[in-house]
Amino acid sequence: MKRRTVIAGTGAALSAIGGGCLGTDGEYNDSGSSDNRDDDNGSSDHRGDDNTEIEYQRCTKPFIPFSELPVKARNQVETAVEEGDYTTSEILYYPELVGEESALWIEEDNQYYEHRLEELSNNKVTLTFEEITPTRKTPAELKLSNQTEDSVTVSITISSEEDEVFTDEELTIDPAENINEVDDLTGRVREYVGEKRDAENLPGYSFPEKLQGYDVSVTLLGDESKLDPNSKTATVNIDPWFLYYWIQISEDEILMGTVQENDGTFTEHRDSKTGYQWECTQPPEGWPKKRVQS
Repeated sequence: MKRRTVIAGTGAALSAIGGGCLGTDGEYNDSGSSDNRDDDNGSSDHRGDDNTEIEYQRCTKPFIPFSELPVKARNQVETAVEEGDYTTSEILYYPELVGEESALWIEEDNQYYEHRLEELSNNKVTLTFEEITPTRKTPAELKLSNQTEDSVTVSITISSEEDEVFTDEELTIDPAENINEVDDLTGRVREYVGEKRDAENLPGYSFPEKLQGYDVSVTLLGDESKLDPNSKTATVNIDPWFLYYWIQISEDEILMGTVQENDGTFTEHRDSKTGYQWECTQPPEGWPKKRVQS
């Protein structure tokens, strides 16, 4: 099995919490310790004190991000993925936190896994993960923003990393209406380009439904093109947080980058911890949980 060094890196960034147990309702509790984890906005999650325990609710959504797992579950998952399995006679936290059909999603590698449980004869249980390639309910889209004063013709190619071609077409696009030109599409802090409803009207193409990497190539055609270079190629990883792959053509250059839900591209203010469209996150504190006084 391929080793995922990113897992160890992500897990090591967060401190351990102690005393985990399962509540009577099947939820996973942490008590008797404090884990102060800074989120992306600089706030801390103070987990527990002498009289407080935290119940983690079950998340049954299709994709479970590894980085959002409570630390005890994350440590067990890390071992199972990196070493091939995790065997214990104690509590397995991951199955108690997720749905039977939920897929583990390791964000940095954009890899997805189904989990399996095997009961052994010595009262132990083994947790394993099998890599899969799931699909989105609705395909992600590539959008073309023409920021010149004239119509332009482009050639667009979308292919798999194994060179299977899904789109290979030429398209003439008019100047974008109500969409701003931006200077960067890769930074953490995004420039506001306009309203999402106007972006939806931009021309473009749909990606295949599989959550995986795709190669995208765009070439500005015609003798009138003064751009040098007049083409760009990039590898695009489609994941559950993906909204658009944005290609901006201006008088000076071609810009390309990923747009994710609520990352600041279509709103002046980010209103969540991650800025992502993720049902299993309760901003700004991470995994769904509630505090219970003991």
